[in-house]
Amino acid sequence: MNFKEFIQNEMKLSDILKPIPQSEKHHAEGDVFTHTRMVRSRLPIAIDFLRKEQQNTDSIFSNLDLNYTPQEIKLLKLSAWFHDMGKATATKIDQETGKISAIRHEHPDHYMPQINKLSGMLKSMFDSLSPEEKNVLFFVIDNHMSLNQESGLPKKLWPFIFDEDGKIKNEIKSKLLITFIIMDRTGRIKGSDFLPHIKTFKQKQQASKENANKEFKDTLIPLHLSKDKHIKRLTNIKRNS
Repeated sequence: MNFKEFIQNEMKLSDILKPIPQSEKHHAEGDVFTHTRMVRSRLPIAIDFLRKEQQNTDSIFSNLDLNYTPQEIKLLKLSAWFHDMGKATATKIDQETGKISAIRHEHPDHYMPQINKLSGMLKSMFDSLSPEEKNVLFFVIDNHMSLNQESGLPKKLWPFIFDEDGKIKNEIKSKLLITFIIMDRTGRIKGSDFLPHIKTFKQKQQASKENANKEFKDTLIPLHLSKDKHIKRLTNIKRNS
C-alpha cells in the first residue's frame, strides 16, 4: 500500500482533522490534516538534521543513538498522526477577534476520544502497542508543546531529558520527544512566510522545506536554554549538599 492509498483508507482521520482551522500566524499551511501530513513527512528530515548536528563539537545530541529501531519509527509515525487530534474538541474561535486557540489539545481528555473513533490501520497499530510503548507514545503527545522559546522545557522535564553533562539522554522518551518536536516545528509554514498563491499540498510542502533549516535552528535555542538551566540547577544542588 502506497502513501496515497494509506491516506484514502484512513477516512475517519481526515474527517476528524480536515474541518479544524488553525491560526495563520503559526500554521499558514491551513487545516490540521494538512499540518499532520506534513509533520509525518518530516520524520526522515528530522533524523537527518539530528545526525548533522550530532557531528558538531559538544553537541547536546552526542549521546543519542540515531539508528532508530523499527519500533521507535512506528511510535514516531503514530505521534505524528495523533499529536493534534485533540484540537477537534480543544479548538476555540473568539467570536469578537476571530482568534483561534487550542489550549490543552495535547491532553488525553481531548485526544484519546478521537483516537478511539479510528477503525483503520492506524487504530490497529495503536492497539498492537504494549502498555510500555503506549506510555512512551502518550509521553510524546502530552509534551510535544513543552518547548518554550523563552524558557526552554519546563522543570518537570529536565530530569527526563538531560544528563548531568547537559547532553540529551539516550533513553526512548527523551530521544523520541526531541525528534518529534523537530518534526512538528518543521512540518508547517509560519504566517510570515506564507505566500497567498500557494494552494496545493506539494507547494505547501516545498514552502515549509525551504524554511526547515531555520525552524531547526530556532528549536535549538530553547533546547540550549533548558540545558543551561539544568546544569545551573544541578550545580546549585551539589553546592548546597
